Amino acid sequence: MKLSLLFMLLLLVVSGCTTTSAPSPKRQAYESAKIISATKIGRASKVTRTSKGSRVVSTARSLLGIPYKWGGRSPQTGFDCSGFVWYVFNQYGINLPRSSSQLLSVGRPADKSSIRPGDILIYKVSKKGKSLHAAIATGSGTFVHSPSSGKTVSEVSMSGPYWRGRLIGVRRVL
Repeated sequence: MKLSLLFMLLLLVVSGCTTTSAPSPKRQAYESAKIISATKIGRASKVTRTSKGSRVVSTARSLLGIPYKWGGRSPQTGFDCSGFVWYVFNQYGINLPRSSSQLLSVGRPADKSSIRPGDILIYKVSKKGKSLHAAIATGSGTFVHSPSSGKTVSEVSMSGPYWRGRLIGVRRVL
């Protein structure tokens, strides 16, 4: 009798140790973040610059779908193009001017061939009295911006037919 009880107890313990359950999605994301963070050790200067630009892009993308509003500078009221750029950078303690023409002189100029995530792009446009348009580069050939009345914050290709050839300035503030 004792032997069979001991055998059943041992069987329960062993079977309990061999069962596994799938980790929760939050746990998987946490583990992935730990792995990514661990791979960044030893490259701090490059990672810091890149990660800040990536965070700016992530914040910009989190605002996709917010409506355009002339003079707007918050998710609650909507954004115009420079208000959108101002708001995103303000989340990181970077205070920028509120007009596209003034954004053309902030930070350092950057070459069009070396655009990084978080760079400010200034385009020459001619729409309803506007002459300049501001956006935030994603670093993957696209940018996030608040386009015009009736539209929402969106991400578009820099090489699209309207935008190709209109880029007049790249400003680096990170």
